Amino acid sequence: MILVVDSGSTKADWRLIDENHQIIGFQTAGLNPYFIKSEDLVKEVSQNFPVTYNKNTIIRIIFFGAGCSTSSKKEIIYEGLSYLFPSAHIEIETDMFGASKALFENQKGISIILGTGSNSCLWNGESIESNSPSLGYILGDEGSGAHLGMTLLKRYLNNELPCELKTLLEDQYPISRDNILENVYRKPNPNRYLAQYTYFLKDTIHNPYIRFLVSECFLEFIDKHVKVFDNYTDYKVRCIGSVAHQFKDILLECALAGEIEIDKILQSPIDSLVQQYL
Repeated sequence: MILVVDSGSTKADWRLIDENHQIIGFQTAGLNPYFIKSEDLVKEVSQNFPVTYNKNTIIRIIFFGAGCSTSSKKEIIYEGLSYLFPSAHIEIETDMFGASKALFENQKGISIILGTGSNSCLWNGESIESNSPSLGYILGDEGSGAHLGMTLLKRYLNNELPCELKTLLEDQYPISRDNILENVYRKPNPNRYLAQYTYFLKDTIHNPYIRFLVSECFLEFIDKHVKVFDNYTDYKVRCIGSVAHQFKDILLECALAGEIEIDKILQSPIDSLVQQYL
C-alpha cells in the first residue's frame, strides 16, 4: 500500500491507496517540523491511523510538508515516519513542490500557497525553478491565515478597530491583551492560534473595514511574492490553500488590481496528487 500526505501547519491530509486502488482518507494535525518533534509525529499519526490497516504493509510514502525545505527538518519527519512504517520507502518534499504538482503538473507557472502560512514559486513543469523568501509567520507569511489574524489582533490591541467590530470580537472569543500575548509568545503553535481568526474575518467580510483589511494583506503578498519573479505577467498564476479558497473573490480582485490573472484556486492539493500517483 502507498501513503500520499499533504501537510500544512494546521492540518495534514492523508490518503492510503491499497492494492486495489481503493483510497482511504484520514486527517491529522499539521506536521510542520519547525513546531513538532519526531515523537510528536508518531503520537499524532498513531492516534489517527485507520485501525483496520497494518502499518507494515505500507511500502511507499510520499510526504509533502510545510517546513520541509532543509535536510535537518526533513530528518525530523523521516525519523517519525520510518518508526511508524518500517517497511516503507519514504520520499519527503516541500508543500510548495506538492502544490505546484497539483496546480500545474508538467506545465510552467507561478504557484501560490495561502493557508496558515504562505509561499510562492516559479514552477518549470518538473521542479521549483525559483522561490520567493519564506520567512515564517513572524518575519513573513504575508497574506496567510496567520498574517490576517495577526493584523486583526494588532489593530484590536492598538484600539484601531471600529467599536462594533471590537465588541463582536470580544463576544466571540476569550480575548484580552494578556490572553493574546500568552498564546502568541508562550504557548505552542502560535501560527495556528493567529490563523483561527480567519473565521471571524470570513463571518464579517461584508463589513467594509474587514474587506479592506483582507485586501491589504493580499496586496502585500502579491507585491512581495508574485511580482518578484522576472516577467511574472508571462506566466499562468494558480493558488492553493484554505485562505485562498475562503477569500477567493477578494484574492481575485487584488490580483487583477496588480494586473495578474489567477485562473485556478484549489482548497487542497491532496486529491490531484493522489490521481497523479495512481
